Amino acid sequence: MLKPEEKALLLLARQDISKNNIKMLKNLINDGLNYDYLAMIAQEHQVASIVGYHLLHNPLIKNYTSIPDKEFVKTMIFANIMAQAHNKKMYKELDRLQCLFSEHNISFVVLKGPGIAKLVYKCAGGRIFGDLDLLIAPNNIKKAHELLISDGYKAYNLLGQLVEDQEITETNTAHLLIYMKDFYTVELHQYRGEYEIDLSKLFNNAKPLKLNNEMVLVPDEIDLFIHSCAHLESHIKLLVSKTPIPLQPPSIKIIKQLNVKQFMDIRESYLSLPNKENEITRRIEEFGINDLIYRAISLTERIYGKFSTLKLKPDRHFNYYHWHAENWESYIERRLFSYREEQKKIIKRSREEAKKKQIYKCFYKTNSELIKHENIYYNMPSIYANKQYLKYLPS
Repeated sequence: MLKPEEKALLLLARQDISKNNIKMLKNLINDGLNYDYLAMIAQEHQVASIVGYHLLHNPLIKNYTSIPDKEFVKTMIFANIMAQAHNKKMYKELDRLQCLFSEHNISFVVLKGPGIAKLVYKCAGGRIFGDLDLLIAPNNIKKAHELLISDGYKAYNLLGQLVEDQEITETNTAHLLIYMKDFYTVELHQYRGEYEIDLSKLFNNAKPLKLNNEMVLVPDEIDLFIHSCAHLESHIKLLVSKTPIPLQPPSIKIIKQLNVKQFMDIRESYLSLPNKENEITRRIEEFGINDLIYRAISLTERIYGKFSTLKLKPDRHFNYYHWHAENWESYIERRLFSYREEQKKIIKRSREEAKKKQIYKCFYKTNSELIKHENIYYNMPSIYANKQYLKYLPS
């Protein structure tokens, strides 16, 4: 049910492009692709940079495929070059913040992008990260807040509204305020409060690592995988609850859907741990998140296909396709429907249209004599259904 462009995107949004992937990609290219649409969804799903990396450096792509749309190639390569420059600036700011926080005896663990981009993605600029997510101890919230404000950062709440003066020391949420200055965005998190996993376990297990020039605390590779799954789960819960998630506070732009980059992170971080199933399973048991990991892998495999060898079983029965996509036209999103959910959605849409009672004239031929002499029309309500959807509708 994927569009050709979406199939091509998923073949390119990965590090391990195989000869079989190349064969499928060549067939898609030969059949013809809408490269404007492909460029658009690559950027929307935040994977244009890894597509650009493959077009620029991957010998399998360069030697065995020929993409006819040169503008698309230039756009993707430019996205990769810009991602490398962007990440470089963010790493320098991370170094500076590490020195600044250390001077005031504040420790933080770097979450998500910076660690994943360095430890999981071996391709330069393959994984862009837009902000610096810092996990701190609850007793350092006020001090970290004041330090960032005095450094010139401005604080925003989760609705993207500027916060002039807010007491945050008593908050019981894991995600705190968002801070912005010039080119940079910093998000503070604490390991107290409601979240999908126990962040204190992740905080206490982090190891010092030189991501750029300074040593910073980073989760190990297994915890990076676990946190990627927890991050997906947190977005799903927010989407189900219709709670807005800010992308960048000044623009007040709201994320309304999941993106391929989140699924790619789960797949790539898992594949970076070959032959470590036992260690991963033990860590999952320590966190007590068997269901969460099962659901995250199941949804990711619904997008990418089978890749996990973990033998996980859910502790309780649930429907892991519980997220209802907002964008009906996106087949990538529709992969997250169960068959029954999609059936219900199509029937509901059909009935809504039928209630409008739009009238169509239906040419009805009773026999050959009538065809010659007269046209007979019957009024009927319309239904919203493409031909391939008719199988879902009641007879």
